[in-house]
Amino acid sequence: MPHIHMLLILDKQGRITTPDEVDQFVCARVPALPSMDDDSIQAVQQRRLWSNVTGMMMHDCNKACMEKRFNRRRGEEEDICKKNFPKPYSDRTELSGMPLLHFNH
Repeated sequence: MPHIHMLLILDKQGRITTPDEVDQFVCARVPALPSMDDDSIQAVQQRRLWSNVTGMMMHDCNKACMEKRFNRRRGEEEDICKKNFPKPYSDRTELSGMPLLHFNH
């Protein structure tokens, strides 16, 4: 489904402009999956969060997103994800080329 991840900062002095500043407020990680014999409230909640993250926040290529494209370098057709997955892994926060929106009042 189309969606957006947005961080709104209304205070002009609190504007975030660098990856290090983003990292102070935003974290993206898959939570650890506790042992199945742990029935504590925390473990049950952690398994629920793990299921939500892996089921809704991660893309798993399948027939619905795959299409045949011709690879000139190889000289053959290959299955490619329409959403360009898998994305390259990055161990650091990067700000995209999207402009920072500034609203004057």
